[in-house]
Amino acid sequence: MIKFLVLIFSLFTIIHAGAQENLLAGTDADTNSSNETAVDRCDDEYADMKMCISSIVEKHNFTDFASNIMNRDLILGILDEIQNASCFGTTNCANVKLGKFVFNAYDFIGEAVYRRGFECLVKEWDTIQAKSSQCVNILVMSGEIKNMKQESFFSAARLLIECTVSKFSCSEDERFYLLVGASHVISLIDDFMHPERILWALGFPEDALSKEEMIEVLIYFASIF
Repeated sequence: MIKFLVLIFSLFTIIHAGAQENLLAGTDADTNSSNETAVDRCDDEYADMKMCISSIVEKHNFTDFASNIMNRDLILGILDEIQNASCFGTTNCANVKLGKFVFNAYDFIGEAVYRRGFECLVKEWDTIQAKSSQCVNILVMSGEIKNMKQESFFSAARLLIECTVSKFSCSEDERFYLLVGASHVISLIDDFMHPERILWALGFPEDALSKEEMIEVLIYFASIF
């Protein structure tokens, strides 16, 4: 799912490509020097963050998410260790805070799906495709899903998830947490379709990071999970 997020955001960047305003333009030499130092510092902090996370992932011999999607102990163990390892520290750097934002989303999804709803996921794993296909037919026939254009994709995806999870033969609590986790995946995709919204939520101006820099952060997390 996160690799799908990368694809969507990459396409978004291509479609909306344009010259990025230079963050250092219009400043004097002293300010340029100061800003360059800040950029270098943030690059160093970002590199340290990646080294911290990658060392934990490699220690657990985690190859890729698709191969380990049902390995609850491994996934939760990695998420817990990263959370406790201070990989992000205290920072004012937009790229590091964006990394923390993405990891927090991963951690939230992991908590909901793997700690709260996992037994239901195991039970229903082989039925998901059939039940989601049933829901697509129901939603199309009812007119609730009319198209899959960008403006309707997220509402359609949420309707599909709600319908599919409602068909699971699990406890109400398990269905609730699976729905919460899946909905958060969609919200994360939606956020990356509107990068300025993420930066604003993190307390940064829209031009604090270029779209290319944001994609780089996302690709890194996609490459390790």
